[in-house]
Amino acid sequence: MRIALVAHDARKQELVEWCTHNAQTLSRHTLYGTGTTARLLGEIPVMNEPGPEGAATMDWYTMPLRVEPLLSGPLGGDQQIGAMIAEGKIDCLIFFCDNLITQGHQQDVGALVRLASLYNVAFATNRTTADMIMTSPLFGNEDYKRIIPGAIEKYKNRFVESEEPDTEPEVSQEIVKAEVPFTILQKMWDELSTTVKYKITCAKAQELNEVELGDGVFLTDSEKEALRHMGYTIITNGVDYKIRWVNDGK
Repeated sequence: MRIALVAHDARKQELVEWCTHNAQTLSRHTLYGTGTTARLLGEIPVMNEPGPEGAATMDWYTMPLRVEPLLSGPLGGDQQIGAMIAEGKIDCLIFFCDNLITQGHQQDVGALVRLASLYNVAFATNRTTADMIMTSPLFGNEDYKRIIPGAIEKYKNRFVESEEPDTEPEVSQEIVKAEVPFTILQKMWDELSTTVKYKITCAKAQELNEVELGDGVFLTDSEKEALRHMGYTIITNGVDYKIRWVNDGK
């Protein structure tokens, strides 16, 4: 297995103790660590079994735990591991977080946690969970295949126009703005969510004629209806939304 080992300063010693306890098992896998954590873990002695009869050595001997060093977390190490997870190069993440303070690179920490969850890697943020992963019969089992969530592939292919007419994204029918009094149109606009209004306003300021709402932004039925009355076209694949309009300078 390919295992990433990370710990914030207040919990580095705890991770060192855990890795020392499990050094024999960990030494059979490919290990990666960030900055100082990798250096500290690389000082852990591992007792190796003697070689077979006739080998260069038939005695028990110790070697330091082998950990591939990455950058320090605040200097990009967390992002390195996140990229490796996204590329399928990490199977397990042991990340002893210090949850009592806000880290200077908290956004990197949050991004790493999100990717570990998204790509379904074995993930522990405390010693108990790490112990359970280590003692699982699936740990190191080559027959076990990690399942990549289907939502990832679906997200990659969002807004891809299909050649099959019956699978094209649903496009709502436009309604001419002039059919609705201006005062009502203004009321409809005011009732849209702040996020939707902001995205449309910014896109129009850049003289664009469409905007993608992005992750986690959904349209209610009333918002869809209001946008149609205001002359906007809504394009959706059932998960994400685009709003399109004729760029008339307004």
